[in-house]
Order: sequence, then structure tokens, then C-alpha cells
Amino acid sequence: DRIEALIEPHLNREQSRFSRSLRGTREFIRKRREDLMDETGEAMPRWTKTPKAPPVIAEIGTVKAKFSGEWMEESPRERANLGKATLQLTLNDKPVELTDVGVHGAWAGGGFGRSNKPTIRFSGRRKSDGKTISVDISVPEDDFQPGQGINSGGTFKEGRGFSFGPLGMQFINGKANLTKASIKEGDLFEGEFEGVILKLVGMGR
Repeated sequence: DRIEALIEPHLNREQSRFSRSLRGTREFIRKRREDLMDETGEAMPRWTKTPKAPPVIAEIGTVKAKFSGEWMEESPRERANLGKATLQLTLNDKPVELTDVGVHGAWAGGGFGRSNKPTIRFSGRRKSDGKTISVDISVPEDDFQPGQGINSGGTFKEGRGFSFGPLGMQFINGKANLTKASIKEGDLFEGEFEGVILKLVGMGR
């Protein structure tokens, strides 16, 4: 009522139905309140469900890599066996055996727009089921030069499909050591990376 009294003097001609609409809102609230009171009486409703655990970022694996590859302005469609790379992965405390591991450097993003970070891109196949495994490690452009302990992060993907939203994505966080680095087409970069694979869990359950 107080809000209506404050607003009404400032309404223009086109808003002449304001009071009628507000009456409808009042009637909806009144009926809904009556329904709730019939169900609960004067007491608060009892909560019978166990509260859900809050979502957390959990460590689900590790990644360790040694690499030597070529910088490309655009990533090729076929990425197997590019450059030289050893990629050691664990998921849920179990090692993941890979074949046809390749590595190259490119701006991440592809058709969705170029990323502003140089990205070291690994690709291989899981030996157990042939599924494509992709590891992208992004480094801040100013840090993409020879150096030790460079904070780096990226994504881990199983299969060729896209993952939308945080629940479908698996992230990587760690540090890179670069002995060579360049973002010129055809130039060589090389180094090592060690980090963990993370995933957001606990939502939607």
C-alpha cells in the first residue's frame, strides 16, 4: 500500500491500469497465503530432506608432460603425432595409457574467437577405448618465454564433443618450465609441465 501511494502520483496516462494490476497481485498473494496456512497451520513446515553438500572443486587426476613442438597460427584438424611429447596422466588414481600423442602451439579458441593466451595443445588416444584425449595448457603471453615455474592453466577433455557449463568441464592447474618459446609461425617451443586435473562436483545431486 505504501509503495502504491508513492508511485501513483508519478504515473502517466499510459499506466492508468496500474491500480487494477496491483489488485490482481494482491489477490494472488492473499490466496496463496491462505493455501500455505491451510497446509502448515501456525507452525513452520518441517524440513525432511538432508541438506545437499555444497559444490566443491575436487582434484581428480594429475598431468605431467615433456614437449617440443612448433608454433602454428591455427590448430590443424589432425593433431596426432605432431612434434615430440611424453604425456603422463592419472585419473582417479589410475594411470591413463595414451598412443599417438602430439603437441603443437597455437592461440586457443578456434572458430569461437582467438584466445589472448598462447596455448600448448596436446592430443592423443586412450589405449583402452581409442577415445581422443585433449590437454590444453595456456600461458600468459608476457610469460611465454624461457623461464621456470610459470603459472599455467587450461582444460582437459575426453572425446571430441563440446562441454558446456562448469559441470561438464575439467580444468588443469600447474606450472610450466620453458627452455624455448616463440609465437612466430614455424618457431620451436619446448619445456615441461606438471599439474593437477580439477572438476566441479556436488551440484545437481
